[in-house]
Amino acid sequence: MTSTFHTLIAAIAISLLTGACTSDIDIPDEGAPVIVVNLLAQSDSILSASITHSWPHSLHDRPDVTVSDAVATLLVNGSVSHTLTYNESTRTYVSGYRPAQGDRIEISVTSPTYGSAYAMTEIPRKVPIDNYSFIPVEVTDYNGIVSDGTSLTYLRTLEIRYSITFTDPADQENYYLISGRVYHENGGGTCSDPILNENDSPLDLIFSSNKSFVVFSDRSINGKTYTLNYTCTYTPFIPVVDFEAGRLTDRIAVCSISRDYYLYLLSIYKKYGELNSNLENFGLTEPKQIFTNITNGAGIAAAMSSDTICNDVHDIVCDFFGIDL
Repeated sequence: MTSTFHTLIAAIAISLLTGACTSDIDIPDEGAPVIVVNLLAQSDSILSASITHSWPHSLHDRPDVTVSDAVATLLVNGSVSHTLTYNESTRTYVSGYRPAQGDRIEISVTSPTYGSAYAMTEIPRKVPIDNYSFIPVEVTDYNGIVSDGTSLTYLRTLEIRYSITFTDPADQENYYLISGRVYHENGGGTCSDPILNENDSPLDLIFSSNKSFVVFSDRSINGKTYTLNYTCTYTPFIPVVDFEAGRLTDRIAVCSISRDYYLYLLSIYKKYGELNSNLENFGLTEPKQIFTNITNGAGIAAAMSSDTICNDVHDIVCDFFGIDL
């Protein structure tokens, strides 16, 4: 197994319903760097792309991977062309184009140093949330102990358990990303949802219980109305980043994502998930490759449309922990 190049991985946030060239990437360490394109097209959001280059794993320090002289163009629905302009402050390539649901997007990138790359993706249709409900549940963690300075007690957590109902379209394959406050699976207990485990092995269920995002397909719910169970967990150590307009707010997004984005995120989870990364680091499993749909390069051209729950839980959380935020 050859050593591979590091590539920049877009943070999320996400796959493809078209026939672009797709593969796992395994670039020999002694080879020349290749162009890296990361693009996430979201309906009604300005489209931008990160264009950088790979570098050898054998280098101890990450070099400057900026590519500022590339020519990047978009072709929308086979006819309308847009040019992406390099933004020095963000180091991204930006267009004035806002994708719409159903748009097919092709991106072509040419760099005088790192060559050319191409990818295609399609904006999936949004799958709306029909309704949702929630209940707060107190849970005692007997494996966690906290101190108030004078005594020790078991850790109390607040689980806000959501039931989220949506209807999967019956006329196509669909792929989903659920994101929000860190999801805690609780070892397959009452908080878990079977569909969120469809890509997990029995060992994953035991050792990889905390997930910041979950991807799944519609292979078990095609054309059906489904109620998803998702739990947001709060501990006494509440980070400031959870605030929205001064209030604690659960934001849970049900994202319809392209197939390639699904395969890309799944490959990241399988490589860097809690269990898998440890096994790979200790040499107990073969290194896994990151999926890419960038022809002659690396990265991902992905697309998604989402519907989001915004639930104000400020008073519930504050009352539970006896705090005033």
